[in-house]
Amino acid sequence: MSITLRTSLLLGSLLLTACAARPPAPAPEPPAPDQLAFTGVLHCPDCDGLRVLLLLDRDTYQYRTREERLGDTEAAPRLNTGLWQLVHGTDENPDAVVYQLDYDRPASTRNFLRLDDDHIKLLDENGREFWSPYNLILERTRS
Repeated sequence: MSITLRTSLLLGSLLLTACAARPPAPAPEPPAPDQLAFTGVLHCPDCDGLRVLLLLDRDTYQYRTREERLGDTEAAPRLNTGLWQLVHGTDENPDAVVYQLDYDRPASTRNFLRLDDDHIKLLDENGREFWSPYNLILERTRS
């Protein structure tokens, strides 16, 4: 077999291999239908920000959070779990919907106001909105 023919066959097989259909990379798993998932970066006084993932299970009323300190390469992500409940109404707005984390542990309770279907906002320790120059909003993820 001539060198030209061998080279042509080799190049042809390389092209066929390169152009062959490859399975697509697996997509990230979407939240389960019974879960709400929110993400965002909240203010951190001693780091570059706190990247938060909040999962609310609507069947068991348990939550999970993953909090990652940005710019702090030595800090491991902090994982939390606990109970949550839906609270209707606040002192300022009787129609408000609030996701209340750790309602069973008053010293640790955190409240998030539902702004719309896709956004929640961190409230103060008394469950009230407050002004901040920093981001207080987490955005819902669906995919």
